Amino acid sequence: MRTWIRGALLVLSFALPAAAQHTPLVEVSGNYTYVRANAPPGGCGCFSMNGGGASAAFNVTSYLGIVGDFTGVTNSNVNGSQSGLTLVSYTFGPRLSWRNHTRWTPFAQTLFGGVYGSAAQGGSSAYAMNVGGGMDVNVSRMWSVRLIDADYYYTNFPNGVNSRQNNLRLGAGIVFRIGRH
Repeated sequence: MRTWIRGALLVLSFALPAAAQHTPLVEVSGNYTYVRANAPPGGCGCFSMNGGGASAAFNVTSYLGIVGDFTGVTNSNVNGSQSGLTLVSYTFGPRLSWRNHTRWTPFAQTLFGGVYGSAAQGGSSAYAMNVGGGMDVNVSRMWSVRLIDADYYYTNFPNGVNSRQNNLRLGAGIVFRIGRH
């Protein structure tokens, strides 16, 4: 009888932490997005852009997910020029999440794809990449608050010098969690 009790306690000691660490099958988020852009080459003719976005992550395991991210940001008066700029990006890639049995879920991601930029002169498409991470606070089984999502946001629109834009992208929002892994 003691052997059975010890065996049951051993199984429960492994099962309870696993149950406490709920891994959703899918996470869908909506967020506010801020981009600090440095589009003009040579020095910082930096300007800000504001907008929003959505992402969906399919969690393959408790720590590995595949993410699709769609974001749009705009500025209607870039550096006082009376010219506007809108960027719409679509990126995809892996996300590593550290589900550590607490309310906090930090993550890191590298996303690749494209961006469409439109201004008064017309529009064009370019390569885009986001490398960074963030922190979610788990409010319940179904909801989280994304406190921060901070990314290095690279684009390569032609600019007459080096065709590289090294930008900062920040976001915050809510996450809806679907299913169990």
